[in-house]
Amino acid sequence: MGHTSLDNLHKGLPRSDAGKVDEVTKELKRCGFINIFSATGEKHVCASRADEILDEGLILANEYRSSVGLPPLQRTEL
Repeated sequence: MGHTSLDNLHKGLPRSDAGKVDEVTKELKRCGFINIFSATGEKHVCASRADEILDEGLILANEYRSSVGLPPLQRTEL
């Protein structure tokens, strides 16, 4: 299972978006898209691997991809 520290989530984001990480993380956890747990003395995050969550996430990702002109992803590409 791949995971990263919550402290790393903001890295690589524009400063205008980095402040939204906590809010988005809480929403993703509430919806079941991610899991948060303690590891190495700090909070870590990983994506859910539940089939129903992956299917719902694929729908959301493809809606976004369509809105920006990208082709849709297929379940086999996840």
